[in-house]
Amino acid sequence: MAYPPAGVDHFTARAEVTIALPDGSTDTFVLAGDAEIERGTPFDSGAGRMEVPMTIRALRMRGESPLIGEVTMVEEPVGVSGYVRQLVAGQDYPAESVTFPHHAVHTGLGKFATKSEFQMRATINAIPPYGETYRLDGDPIELVPDENRSSATQVRITSVAFTVLGPP
Repeated sequence: MAYPPAGVDHFTARAEVTIALPDGSTDTFVLAGDAEIERGTPFDSGAGRMEVPMTIRALRMRGESPLIGEVTMVEEPVGVSGYVRQLVAGQDYPAESVTFPHHAVHTGLGKFATKSEFQMRATINAIPPYGETYRLDGDPIELVPDENRSSATQVRITSVAFTVLGPP
């Protein structure tokens, strides 16, 4: 089996998100929507392990939180934003898949942006990775008011489980 050639994948997705506010309150809610991922041409990343670069071209998810109101999350495309890489040279699956999203988050409290880069990670068994769940890898995601990315953190995303559901 070989990785697919360069192309574009469209799919529906669901995310379970947990946030924390400065007052210590937390909330877990669900976002649902669509995504579009551009796959680059597979190449040897070293030691015989094939890699497929990915760019998140579009992402729009919506949901509701009792604490922060309606939530809309959209991707701010910035170029290559992830990859799929063989775990074992010559064996396509399972594979490591990592994304570096750059989201704008619109809420009842205003528009926020991610303060710094973060990673979502999954072990996948196919491209597109239908049924696979990506999880936040590392520290909580700090969101700051979009108009001033250097201001104090207002909202933190402490947990994300992003599941690729299937074709739209």
